[in-house]
Parts: sequence; structure tokens; C-alpha cells
Amino acid sequence: MLLLVLLEISISLAGILHVLNDNKKQQEQLQQQRQQQRQQHDALLQLSDDTERKLEHRQKLLEHYALMLDDNMRKMEQKQRQLQQEQEKQEQEQQQKQQELQYQQRCLDFLLQTTDDE
Repeated sequence: MLLLVLLEISISLAGILHVLNDNKKQQEQLQQQRQQQRQQHDALLQLSDDTERKLEHRQKLLEHYALMLDDNMRKMEQKQRQLQQEQEKQEQEQQQKQQELQYQQRCLDFLLQTTDDE
């Protein structure tokens, strides 16, 4: 009878050891899963940081190019105004020369007319 009790205790202990081993395996699996989740979380944080840095860098580049574009536009507008002023000046000079030529032509016509009359 004592043997039966010891046998039952032994069977119960074996069952308990089996459950403990299963629990230990589950605990190890959970720890591995947690470790993997931590690694994934860290990787996502790193990716997020990298993406944020890239976006900030791109924003700075865009701001720089926008400033360059504004500067180039101002220079082009200034050059265009300068060219327009030069063109207007040339047109005025041309008109003045044309008026001088017309005046000289009238003077010549007058002189020719007066010499013809004589």
C-alpha cells in the first residue's frame, strides 16, 4: 500500500515536473517573443528616426533651392529691367537721330528751294 501511495506520488510528481517543464518552455518562448518584439520596436524607432532625418534634410534642401530660385528670379527681373531701359534709351537715341536727320533734310530742302528761287 505504501508502494501504491509512493507510486501515485511519483506519478503526480512526474506530472507536476512535466507541467513545470511545459511552463518553462512557454516562458522561454514568451521571452524570445518579447526579445523579438523589442528588436522590432527598436528597428521601427531607428527607421522612424532615419526617415525623420531624411525629411528634415530634404526640407532644408528645398528651402535652399527655393532661396536660390528667388535670387535667380530677382536677378532675371533686374536684368530684364536693365535690358528694357537700354532698349528704351536706344529707341530715344534713334528717334533723336531721326529727328536730327529730318531737320537737316528740311534745312537742305529749304536751302535748295532758296537757291532755286534765285
